[in-house]
Amino acid sequence: MASDTRAGQAIYNNRTLRLYDLVVLRLSNPLVWRCPTARILALYHRHVGTAHLDVGVGTGWYLDRCRFPSPTPRVGLMDLKADSLAFAAHRIARYRPEIYRVDVLGAPAGGLAPFDSIGLTYLLHCLPGDIAKKAKAFDTVRPCLRDDGVVFGATTLSGGVPVTAAARTLMRIYNRKGVFSNVDDTLPALRSPRSALPVRGDHGRRLRCPVRHAGAALIRTRSLRAQRSNPAAQRPPTSRRPGLLRRTRNDGPEKGRPQAPSFNVQSPDRIRRRRTSPGCPSRPGRSAARPTGTSRG
Repeated sequence: MASDTRAGQAIYNNRTLRLYDLVVLRLSNPLVWRCPTARILALYHRHVGTAHLDVGVGTGWYLDRCRFPSPTPRVGLMDLKADSLAFAAHRIARYRPEIYRVDVLGAPAGGLAPFDSIGLTYLLHCLPGDIAKKAKAFDTVRPCLRDDGVVFGATTLSGGVPVTAAARTLMRIYNRKGVFSNVDDTLPALRSPRSALPVRGDHGRRLRCPVRHAGAALIRTRSLRAQRSNPAAQRPPTSRRPGLLRRTRNDGPEKGRPQAPSFNVQSPDRIRRRRTSPGCPSRPGRSAARPTGTSRG
């Protein structure tokens, strides 16, 4: 396990984890990052599978509240910090989670039965290096994902997206203390092919991540080989919301091959005026003017 990977995990212990939900989920997400916790929970509602692996588990809040497609899902917890694993495992003990203590910048995690979905929520901004180096995390977890599985999650960016003064200040403090390592994390870097998810059997081909920015950046990607068997995946796509970068699937003539994703970009101006309660479906958004600018929060 690389010692510099531990730096971003050092702050998490039993005392700080008890404050995490209040500080991060109730305060920082909506007020600083401008990405309400309900929006991230909605990613879990849409993409979580019957067999799900969470990487960078935090307190297990999202797993405790998300709607699994089955009443008895298979849930895996993967993290470098033993305290985080224990805290999250206790919270979702009803699911009898599998626990894996793994450095995501280390060797690929092999020998596990594959999962339908993998969540990486607030992990990348804690990892050392630039986005290209952090993308090693995708290589580590790729053997744990089914060929038709889904990877999704959220991270905070320091450039390429709107940044509030509060977000800029808090990120500066977190980076100085070693909690964050996202000075070079930008939206263009996150969308770069070098940071994309490697697809098994496609001769090194990688899938790029659709990104929605509103302070924190929500990311998701999927292998386009086949339809998922999870009934939740068959629901029609939700309407576009302001500030959402959504990938549209290219149904080209060559079925079975991953196609290059395209992106629709809308303004994040209205995001801060919208309030979404956890678990509630998104209301359709209206097209807005082009994004006005700042870097990200």
